[in-house]
Amino acid sequence: FIIGDRAAGIGGAYTALVNDDSTALWYNPAGLATLQSTKINISVNGYNYYDRNVKGYWEFAETSGNIKGLNLEEDDLTIVAHTMVFGKDLGKFGGFAFGLFVPNQEALKSSIEGNAIGPNYEIDINSVLDLTSKDLDALAGYGIKITKKVNIGASVGVSYYSQQAKQANIQTFKEKTKPEIYTDTYISEETFTQYLLHGSIGIQVIPITGFTIGIQYRTPSFNLFGSIKSKTAETFIGSFHDGSEELSEISKVKINNKKNKKFDEVLPDRLALGLSYEQKKSWAVSFDIERIGKPSGYITDVYNFKLGAEIYINQEYVVRLGGFTDFTQNIKSKDKKDNLQNEDFIDFYGITASFSFATKIKIKEKKSEKFQLKTLWTTIGLMYRRGSGEVGASRYNSFNS
Repeated sequence: FIIGDRAAGIGGAYTALVNDDSTALWYNPAGLATLQSTKINISVNGYNYYDRNVKGYWEFAETSGNIKGLNLEEDDLTIVAHTMVFGKDLGKFGGFAFGLFVPNQEALKSSIEGNAIGPNYEIDINSVLDLTSKDLDALAGYGIKITKKVNIGASVGVSYYSQQAKQANIQTFKEKTKPEIYTDTYISEETFTQYLLHGSIGIQVIPITGFTIGIQYRTPSFNLFGSIKSKTAETFIGSFHDGSEELSEISKVKINNKKNKKFDEVLPDRLALGLSYEQKKSWAVSFDIERIGKPSGYITDVYNFKLGAEIYINQEYVVRLGGFTDFTQNIKSKDKKDNLQNEDFIDFYGITASFSFATKIKIKEKKSEKFQLKTLWTTIGLMYRRGSGEVGASRYNSFNS
């Protein structure tokens, strides 16, 4: 998800443009220096639908030179409240903010079902996978003006990531020349949790009136604590003969619980450079380029691009449009064997559009009969993301010698 209402509308191109907005805590803490009042930002990703189809994810050799591929079909429907931030103006001492963010949440359901007939065997296969995951970030940050044209800021945060995967596979083999039927049933459940520590620093510079240059550096995530709990059960029923050995009934259950304070896998650092031009309460354009460092054991960094614009129809209505790339799923490992183990190499492209409107509300002052006029901004928007690429798959060659 793209964090924040204004940032989401312009495709996330917010490193330089962010000002007087508590979501600066996420994009560039230097923007907290421009807070002009107390800000509360609550964003809800009310409806998220994800669909993916991998052609030929599992392949079977039916005859010599003839491969039958089964497609992997996946879908995800989630409802997420993903931003809650409080920011406060400290006058000449700058501004601070703290908040909770949910940048990622999935409830993915996958399935494969099919039949293939080879020269020696016939196979039926049915596989299902339920994957749920959530990424929750708690951040606190501070920004201050050091000159009229330069803001600086810093933030620190703790991330909690959890993932649960439940999988069930049933494969039935039937040998053409014999009456035996062999069934392999595999069921697994794995729960993974991890706590990470990370921080960021940022700067915003106004070289010419209207133009802003923004830079944010987010450190790698350092592991605090993590655990993995897994259960697997596998049962073979019947016998199966492949020309070299005969397998009889086997049943086994394996439970593995592992706790580790120092996981090898660490989220990489991120460097973002932004340039924006803004005519206050009229229109603005913004461009970002970000470099995401390569994870440990991988070959290249990733570069993404974001571009957005906003137009004020009047002081109460704003339209925003944006576009972005997401190449974070196209990183190849140094070990070529790892690149064949169901890894994704997909390039994503996305567009966003949103509409914001302001509502004036009266709030009674404490110890007074006077009322203050406050502005409540409401934003409704859509994001569409499409990707294509390659996915490591599996091929079964049990149908011939």
